[in-house]
Amino acid sequence: MIERTQVGTHAIWTEDEEGLICLLQSGLAVEAHAVKLTEVLAAHAVTMVPGEPYFILADWREATGVTKDARKAIATAEIRREDIYLAAFGASFAFRVVANLVFSAINLLSSSRVVVTFKATESESREWLREQRRAYFARKREGAAPVASAMEP
Repeated sequence: MIERTQVGTHAIWTEDEEGLICLLQSGLAVEAHAVKLTEVLAAHAVTMVPGEPYFILADWREATGVTKDARKAIATAEIRREDIYLAAFGASFAFRVVANLVFSAINLLSSSRVVVTFKATESESREWLREQRRAYFARKREGAAPVASAMEP
């Protein structure tokens, strides 16, 4: 579990027994903040079952942007997860464009596969994550590769 950790104007924590990771961001303008957030995720990874994905709920209502240095820090971070499912809500169009570029770079340059969706509301985001979690573990139980597409509508 991740205790609520403040990193500048950002916060990260786990919310439930299944390890839903909640992330509140206001825009990553400071490289050190991006590095710290990825370090918190990496520390959490060692407490998880090997190979299990992150399921991340991101509140981006206040997100304003990501600087070049912060994007680089995120894209090159040692996150140590094969799959990352991220549902974001409240992001502006401009922030969604930048986020898609960052996650595309992660998908191309690392062994992690980030599956991203942008929803209008928190409840829609939570429902999408529940569906992804159910589908992931159903595929795993059936012995099928728990693979997902990289970008969701």
